[in-house]
Amino acid sequence: MGGWLSLMSSDHSGKAQAVAIVADDLLQQQRLRNLLTEAGYDVVVSTAPERLNPALVSSSTIGLWLVDADLEHCPERVRDALYDARDCRVLFDEAPDCDRQDMAYRLWEKRLLTSVHRALDNQPEQTEQAAEDVARETPEDLQRLPATGPSALHLPKALENWPEDQPRPLWILAASLGGPSAVKDFLDRLPEGLPCRFIYAQHIDGHFEEQLERSLGRHCALPVQRLRSGSMLPPGVVHIAPVANSIRIAPGGRVQHNEYGWRGPFSPCLDELMQTMALSYEGPVNAIVFSGMGGDALIGASTLQEAGGQVWIQSPESCIQPAMPAAIREAGLHSGQGDTAALAQSLLHLLQQQLKGEQAEAPEATATSVPAIAQSERR
Repeated sequence: MGGWLSLMSSDHSGKAQAVAIVADDLLQQQRLRNLLTEAGYDVVVSTAPERLNPALVSSSTIGLWLVDADLEHCPERVRDALYDARDCRVLFDEAPDCDRQDMAYRLWEKRLLTSVHRALDNQPEQTEQAAEDVARETPEDLQRLPATGPSALHLPKALENWPEDQPRPLWILAASLGGPSAVKDFLDRLPEGLPCRFIYAQHIDGHFEEQLERSLGRHCALPVQRLRSGSMLPPGVVHIAPVANSIRIAPGGRVQHNEYGWRGPFSPCLDELMQTMALSYEGPVNAIVFSGMGGDALIGASTLQEAGGQVWIQSPESCIQPAMPAAIREAGLHSGQGDTAALAQSLLHLLQQQLKGEQAEAPEATATSVPAIAQSERR
């Protein structure tokens, strides 16, 4: 996949800490990437300042922004976002103007790694508090999730026979605080037999995964099950992403659990899941971002948008906690929005368009071609 957002893999046995690089030229970006990945960090963004979407600075996935750039001539919004960042750490450190083999440069690299380690060793208290807040969904909360009722949609006949040679779309359902009730309402409206695949990633305590599976599946026409290592992601099934282990797509299309966890303070990490699927899934990858707090999903939404995928959000006014979808909208990364009923209806409409080959390439066009979803306000 082209573009400046990249998922960098590192050889680690534990959860790597995520770092973003802002540097003026590609060569310095590459040097910093190599230095940090060799030190065990996960570089999830590497860009020049003039190409940075300033809204991404508030992403909760990224532990540190490393800036080695002249910001005087970059857009004012980018400069202000980096200088005034409060909910994330920003380290400004300019490389010496000398050959990489010089002792001065090597000493600078050593000092830089020490500074990065110290900065990441003391995460902001508000990030830790947010991670605790999103895990507050309890078994009692999940048991009280209501059924949608008689408003479930019918499967259009056109979708009963998806062509074998046409890739099946993957939809990532991303949610945090307040997400289970919204996602359940959305899923309860969908008919059995949909040709697309689903991965549902919910910020939640790992002890509640089984309860989440049971609660979502009580009134849903689609099978709901936890994503087991080795699964093939059959269409029309909702797979719940694991909390303890990050995942990857292995050769042959099977989804495997990694031996290590997700990056960032929240699990599952929505950014990491979206980036992983965008890079390795053979077919269109899309996402719907539901109710939630924190800045997770910003980097992932940007990656999906660059790859040509759809990014829809639950309308913030219909959310229990609107911060996460509102952040997507503020960043201009969504192609449509609506309440859960509109999102479900629009998914069926879009699948029929894709089957007929009528899907518009531009997100704005796709949003207007789906009547149930309000057109996004691009900024």
